[in-house]
Amino acid sequence: MAESKTRIFYVLSFLGSLQGNIVAPLFIVFGLSLGLNIAQVGLLFGASRLSQFIFEIPTGIFADSYGRKKSILVCYFLSIFYSLFYFFSSNFYVLLAGSIISGLSLAFISGAFEALAVDSLGVSDQEQPRNRIFIRIGVITTFGFIAGGFFGSGIAYLNLRYIWIVQAIIAIFALILGWKWLEEKFYHEEKLNSQKMAIKEVFDKIKNPTMLIIKDKSIFFMFLVAILITLASAFYLVSWPIILKEILAIPVYYFGIISGIAGVFFLAGSLLAERWSFKKGTINTILLSLISMAIFYIIFSISRNIYLSLASFVLIDFFNGGFSPLFYSFINSLIPSPQRATILSIYSLAGGGASGMGEIIAGNLLRFFMPAIVVLLSPLLIIIASALFFIAKIKSAAKI
Repeated sequence: MAESKTRIFYVLSFLGSLQGNIVAPLFIVFGLSLGLNIAQVGLLFGASRLSQFIFEIPTGIFADSYGRKKSILVCYFLSIFYSLFYFFSSNFYVLLAGSIISGLSLAFISGAFEALAVDSLGVSDQEQPRNRIFIRIGVITTFGFIAGGFFGSGIAYLNLRYIWIVQAIIAIFALILGWKWLEEKFYHEEKLNSQKMAIKEVFDKIKNPTMLIIKDKSIFFMFLVAILITLASAFYLVSWPIILKEILAIPVYYFGIISGIAGVFFLAGSLLAERWSFKKGTINTILLSLISMAIFYIIFSISRNIYLSLASFVLIDFFNGGFSPLFYSFINSLIPSPQRATILSIYSLAGGGASGMGEIIAGNLLRFFMPAIVVLLSPLLIIIASALFFIAKIKSAAKI
């Protein structure tokens, strides 16, 4: 595997997380600063996820049939477009349209990016090289996450709305780099020359991977686990800015810094993940990370001590950093290469739908319940996910 081939994936991973975390810690407070209520902000959050949910399978088919590079470039173009919606408008319905376009952009890159990396680098059947690539991508993504958090705080101190124009500039840069440096050797090269797919072929492309997911218990259980974890994350993501702002009385312009520090802990978890997986095994490491996340969700929810709350906040990211790359690598090991982008898109579809519904539900729950109560739903869902992971007995199906 030539290092030059992997470098572009590392750079684009960095830029994607950089632009994402400039916005993510500040999105809730940005929406509230426009005079929207928490239910409306939750709807904006959820609309993006649901849009991604709706378009996951069509964009996965697009990536498998017409090129994963093209799909990635469309994502960057749409990112520029929706960022300008948020920068220029305060109208709820315009912002809602921007959220829908945001979800569409994520649908084009989810699945396609990882599928292009795995197949073009030739590691689909090589466990440790594949783990190493996903862990490195996770580490580099975390560096972008950290930088985005600190950068976002600086921008917010000047003008909260400027986060969107900076995001658009980064997306332009990623579009240029991806167009110039991404390479693709395609499994269905004859498809690249066709202009349209027959309707029957489209349905076959949806049906075949879906039936594989249903029939293969390992993949099916991993999808259920992913849905529960994503739903847990959604309740937490909508609630934590309210807890920091209203309960712990932390100024908004510190949110990005706090998020960046959490990113350092995520990075530490990612760096340790490979070592843990060698010593304890991938499955045991995943289970340990899930249980630890549940514990610190509970502490973050019930604590009113600022130091204990912030410690729990960053430790959630630490164990998430250990969990995420190994879990994603494990899922890739179960999926046959020719259908990888489509199946990963279905995986993202399931997670996006759960996340979107979770964010909308969380926004409405926060109108009636304290944010601490809403956060307590997260560890409950993670405990259920851990039990499903254990019951599935993946260990007997594939030793990682």
